[in-house]
Amino acid sequence: MSYAKRFIGVERLPTRLSEFDVRQAFCLSKDDIAAISERFRHDRRVAAAIQMLFLRASGRPMDRFASVPKMLLRSVCEALATPAVSIASLRSLYERRQTLYEHQAWARAYLGLQDLDDAQVEQLEQVLTIAALEAAHPDDLAETARLWLYDRRIVIPGPRRLADWARRAFDTTEAAMAATIEAAIGKAALRRAIDWAYSPQAGGLMGSHLEWLKTPPKRHAPSTMVETLEKVRALKELGAHNWALDPIALSKQQAYAAHVQMRRPSMTARIEQQRQTVEIACFLRVTLLELTDAALMQASRRSQDLFRRAAERVQTGRSRSSGATLQQAIKAKSVLHDETKTWRDRVLEARAMLDDIGDVSMATFASQVRRALAEDSRRVHAHLAGLRDIDFAGTPGDTGYEQWQAWSMLQALNTKEVPPDFELPPVGAAWSAIVSDLDPQSRYRAFEASTMMALRKSLRRGSAWVNHSITFRARESMLLAD
Repeated sequence: MSYAKRFIGVERLPTRLSEFDVRQAFCLSKDDIAAISERFRHDRRVAAAIQMLFLRASGRPMDRFASVPKMLLRSVCEALATPAVSIASLRSLYERRQTLYEHQAWARAYLGLQDLDDAQVEQLEQVLTIAALEAAHPDDLAETARLWLYDRRIVIPGPRRLADWARRAFDTTEAAMAATIEAAIGKAALRRAIDWAYSPQAGGLMGSHLEWLKTPPKRHAPSTMVETLEKVRALKELGAHNWALDPIALSKQQAYAAHVQMRRPSMTARIEQQRQTVEIACFLRVTLLELTDAALMQASRRSQDLFRRAAERVQTGRSRSSGATLQQAIKAKSVLHDETKTWRDRVLEARAMLDDIGDVSMATFASQVRRALAEDSRRVHAHLAGLRDIDFAGTPGDTGYEQWQAWSMLQALNTKEVPPDFELPPVGAAWSAIVSDLDPQSRYRAFEASTMMALRKSLRRGSAWVNHSITFRARESMLLAD
């Protein structure tokens, strides 16, 4: 709920109110002052004004024993030009309950508020049923009910009634979720997944599989990515990537998964069976999505690290080459200025010195970096091989996705070079020069480097995606359903 609506549904005001709070939510207008002055005598105006202000800000009547912040009392007294009233005198005024009821009845009539009837209760229950599809907790639904009633100028009932409506809507949705999960996964597969979650991990180093999945990554390193992909592989072996849980809102799945994340596994095992089934299924599914995101983020950083190292090697090589070239040019210059030799001898000797330098490469820095990246074949291949457990998809004709598919086919052939009859997909003008090398092994290494960089770009722009992901899923799935 926004800051401006924070008082909606409250039963009592905080002990202290700031001047800003009073000015924004509890300020009397000229019409308010005129209506209060016309209806009440001097000694009743402050109390009636406070009842009206509280009802307007919260949407529900104020308890006669509730304390009134001094800042609010002072503000109301100043607005009504009335001598200062103490909290004690205000409470003593309401020792006669009839006075309280009269003030509240006038405030309701003045603000145009109405009581909740049966038809509105039915509408509210329908609203909560829809809101429960994405709500993380019954308290969220109670908050939705308060806002719905307030916006329709209906007096908000007590918190117990709101909690009952919220709990019924939440429980109904949870039962529907359990049925959806069982239908999507299958009773036997669901039981197997839950048993696997509680079973000890191989070696027993991290306790149960549930504890192992909850363990966060330690640091940014290749070993961290290996561990992340191992967890992805384990969840895919359960079939979690094929669970059709799309009818359940992702926010709802994440809320149930968060409950498992915050609890000890032994505590989760003690809760009611239906809720336990829903929580474990959502946890396994959401964990797969989040681990896939983490793996792709780590892969993106790793590819950038490899590209940066290639650039550093090229820069170092260019610096050394420039220094050697300068030294040779200085020697040739000294020969050309040697007056003891004939001009012909000087020219021939200087030309021989310059010939030792070799042809100066006209290649750009970027093209040299691409070649250096292709030469780092061991790391590039290990990086791509680690991503084979992730199911990529993409739009037809996308460069990165088509290169990934071609690379996967080469892995199936178990080869380290491009066969003569294998047609590589287009790699773009930047990579074309080195990928079209006559040496099959050089072509293979260059194509791997090109695939690594192209796939990263495709994931970033959304033309390639992963269905078992949150951040990198298809763009259409991020939009509202038809």
